Amino acid sequence: MRRTLILALALALVLGGLGPSAAQTARALPDFDGLWDEAKRWAVETGTVPEDCVFDFQIDPKTNAPRDGRAVTCDEPYRSPFYPYPEPSRPGVRFTADDIRSYARDFENATRRPPRPGGTSDEAICEACRLIVGFAADGRGAEAIECHWRDGGVLGQRANAGYLVEKEGGRRVTSRLHDRVAHLKDRAMREISERVARAVRTDGPSELQIEGKVIGRDGERLMIRGKARPAFGGSSAEPGVVTSESDLVVEYPSDDALRPGYYFAGEHCFKDKREKLNSAGLAVTEWTYGPCALGSEQYWMFEQYPPGRKTLVHGPYAEYGQCERDRRQTKTGKAIASVGGHCERKAKASFRMTNDGTLVAPKDAPPLK
Repeated sequence: MRRTLILALALALVLGGLGPSAAQTARALPDFDGLWDEAKRWAVETGTVPEDCVFDFQIDPKTNAPRDGRAVTCDEPYRSPFYPYPEPSRPGVRFTADDIRSYARDFENATRRPPRPGGTSDEAICEACRLIVGFAADGRGAEAIECHWRDGGVLGQRANAGYLVEKEGGRRVTSRLHDRVAHLKDRAMREISERVARAVRTDGPSELQIEGKVIGRDGERLMIRGKARPAFGGSSAEPGVVTSESDLVVEYPSDDALRPGYYFAGEHCFKDKREKLNSAGLAVTEWTYGPCALGSEQYWMFEQYPPGRKTLVHGPYAEYGQCERDRRQTKTGKAIASVGGHCERKAKASFRMTNDGTLVAPKDAPPLK
């Protein structure tokens, strides 16, 4: 039987003079039992394990309750409260709306950027932060807090995302998403990293991380002097791995990976290599990278932020070019900072929506059933 648990919350902490009211409304808690059953169904469909599935919940600042919509992904286990780095959560942890407000304030202060107007208002906090629900292998659930400031130094980058979990003993531990991803390469994470690799694996080349100095751009082709390394601890024998400074071309570069004059940690698949003459008339090898092939039950999509009820998930797309054209058309005017920096491969489970109507299906979208 599906259970609904109600928790009476304490008085609200009002940040910047804003908040719900002195008497904070009760929050209906995510149902761990029901979500674990759902995770088991998605794990079968996506070919992974239930503990790799994580659920996103957005909090309504007026009610302090989760909004109607939620999303699920089973290929990002490093976002789970039970991920071993830096410390796994203790089972059963719950966080209140006030916990989210407090962590959001601390997280933005830790970025050491000038305060943003309204950055700690309730509306801004609930746009930037969410509750994450994940599970241990035995099905016990816990919540974590994830905050992601999409404006500021690096638009949309993982470096802007922070986590809060509560470990055994009640101590709360913070971390950054890019550190959690980096620790997939640890020996202790080998089993998890292999599952991540399988979740995104296709019949074609594996995903590589591209970085280096930007030499020029021609439409959707970015010319780079840099390297291509395996992602998620992949093998250096993968096709397209380049460990010394070389001439690289990235088709459909990610906005998120662009820096002034530099391309950092863009994730792409090897496409081709050819011999060409450089400016000195010498023969050199040029390596080309671009969107990876889609695996079974995978589609292209992009998002409009902020997260939660206001998020628009655009997809599914069968072709990257169509997804990118729509993303570029959407990314105009004031929407520039609210559109994802690139199209992403997602399994069918990622298009899960409940009642909030945030899935925007393009014309001639492939069926999800």
